[in-house]
Amino acid sequence: MLDRYQKEKYVEEYKKAYTYDEENDRYGVLGMRYDPRIIDFFKRHNLYDEKMFEYLQDNTWGVCYADPPKARRVGCPVIRYKGRILGFVIIIPDVTNDFTMFIQVHEIAHGIYAYKHLGKKVEDRKLELLPFAIEKLYANEVQSEAVNNFSQRLDSMVDETSREPYRFALANRDEIVKKGISSFKEVDRTINVLSRKWCKQNR
Repeated sequence: MLDRYQKEKYVEEYKKAYTYDEENDRYGVLGMRYDPRIIDFFKRHNLYDEKMFEYLQDNTWGVCYADPPKARRVGCPVIRYKGRILGFVIIIPDVTNDFTMFIQVHEIAHGIYAYKHLGKKVEDRKLELLPFAIEKLYANEVQSEAVNNFSQRLDSMVDETSREPYRFALANRDEIVKKGISSFKEVDRTINVLSRKWCKQNR
């Protein structure tokens, strides 16, 4: 296993790789402060913790979604070593409307899941379920035609040829949405139960 110095260096190198801006030959600046509406959304769904959100924001790169090369970078790449999550980078667009908020909540949910499993091994299958559920909760709340159309288009792209994390997430998302989220601990337990059921059904 890596010692503390090696781990920090390993994570730092990956962060640089993920945030390198080829167009301007420089690295993206981590440390985006989230819109208060984003904070309020996660508070309403019992996924806000001040210490965690400080960490998330310190590891977030905000990009201009109107710039196609940067828009393609949006995501939450997870940094692993021998299967263990050591860190991550959240790359999200600046909030300009409901559509960009929809993208933000999805990627921040990825960050929350990764943060809660730092130092642990996590099966790939489980990585998309919380983000899928969170984006659906947001779409239900905002009642925006553009957001709903985009959400439906994303769902339609998942089929039997898709990678397992997306198939698992789409098949089980509504179970979390219907129950609601009382805490991360509870939703994580639900994800683990659903994962075990999925394995039995898909042997």
